[in-house]
Amino acid sequence: INRVQSSQHYAQSTQIWWNCGRDCSRPYISVDSVGTDWGKPLIGRGTAYADIDSDGDLDLLVTQVGARAVLFRNDTVSENNWLRLHLRQEPPNVYALGAEIVVHGSTTGTQIRSVTPTKSYLSQVELPVTFGLGSVDSSVDVQIEWPDGSVGVYKSLESNRTHVLQRP
Repeated sequence: INRVQSSQHYAQSTQIWWNCGRDCSRPYISVDSVGTDWGKPLIGRGTAYADIDSDGDLDLLVTQVGARAVLFRNDTVSENNWLRLHLRQEPPNVYALGAEIVVHGSTTGTQIRSVTPTKSYLSQVELPVTFGLGSVDSSVDVQIEWPDGSVGVYKSLESNRTHVLQRP
């Protein structure tokens, strides 16, 4: 594109936006620097996230056209708690794709996520679902609507760990 229009470039700088929510004047804030390779132009096509280093925060992998994928490790130091849930059930849908998870925390309110591994072009995110719990919640209550419509309730799940929950 820059051969035809010199001010335009096919490769673009990486960007990430923080959902600050109601605490800020604008709900989305650009994060300027999150690593040594951050901000360098690339031709990204797909993004996947996973907790690569099992520390409770999500890391990003960006695939590129004509170049190696780039891993952006999230090494943010935080005192906040987290919870990861890995759902399992009998075949044929052993990973409970489509299940809806509702987490009730005393400080974070209610959070809802679905087990959906498809988020970006030609990419799949990891199957455990991660929830940020803030600085106070040490345990939370979880409700799962399994793909068949049945509901499971799990009380006082300990934070800062991954729980494997099997559909009864």
